[in-house]
Amino acid sequence: MNIFEKRRVSFKEEADGVSFVLLGHQKTIIKPIEPILGIIFSIVFLVLFTYMLNLVGVHLFSTEQATVVPVFNEEVFQKYIPFIWVLAGIAIFNYCMKIVTKKWTQQIVMMHLLFNILTLIFTLIMFTDSSIWNPQFMNELIAAGIITEGSEEFQTVSAIWNRSREGLIYFIVVIIGINSVATGMKSFRMKKS
Repeated sequence: MNIFEKRRVSFKEEADGVSFVLLGHQKTIIKPIEPILGIIFSIVFLVLFTYMLNLVGVHLFSTEQATVVPVFNEEVFQKYIPFIWVLAGIAIFNYCMKIVTKKWTQQIVMMHLLFNILTLIFTLIMFTDSSIWNPQFMNELIAAGIITEGSEEFQTVSAIWNRSREGLIYFIVVIIGINSVATGMKSFRMKKS
């Protein structure tokens, strides 16, 4: 083996080592779009639930006017606004840290998991409070002319309304669980590389 062949083998090993390092590094990089979209979503979520809660509901558009039947009881929901502000603040701080670091670190992973745990606890507390839901929801649907009382549609909508309130809790728990597992996998990959 001459000197040129030795150098080629050495360069190949170095190149493979560099590609391995770069490939491992790619797994920890945070694309800028993720935290930017996260900040935008957090602000929209915050504004919607703080100032425009009445828009969360069933929208009915007719030639004369637009009607909204709200899903939440605004008076009861007001007591949860400080928690929403705290969660939004933690989320925005977390996204800002992702923009600054530009990669997943153990601290970012821990902050993300802490945020998920706090969100889960808050969600369970808030959505298991039955008074948070609009108690007149079905009556307001009838008054808006969307359904008629006693009809088959009324029974169907009533069943969906009752199940969806419980289903929302399970849906949020599953989403937070999947997100936490995915974040935990990032931590595991960081330890391996």
